[in-house]
Amino acid sequence: TAYWFYGFDNCDSWNLTGLRTDHVTNMSNMFYRAGYNATTFTLDLSSWDTSKVTSMNSMFYFAGRNAITWSIGDLSSLEYGKSDEYELYVCRCWLQY
Repeated sequence: TAYWFYGFDNCDSWNLTGLRTDHVTNMSNMFYRAGYNATTFTLDLSSWDTSKVTSMNSMFYFAGRNAITWSIGDLSSLEYGKSDEYELYVCRCWLQY
């Protein structure tokens, strides 16, 4: 699942609510450059099961880079307990702008 959506440069709205992530351990660079050329970048990851994820390094690196509107929804229900890279995951998506 690392680099899963890499290079989907023109995608702007994603419906990933049915995507099963309950056995995923590596989400590193999952959305690298996804939506890079889009004017809107919208995801809703609130239904994802991230309880087994151990790496979220650079998960949104350059995602929605040129977007005017950028949203990944409410992440308050996601579990980050096993990921030691949560801070990098959050920081990397914003510091690139």
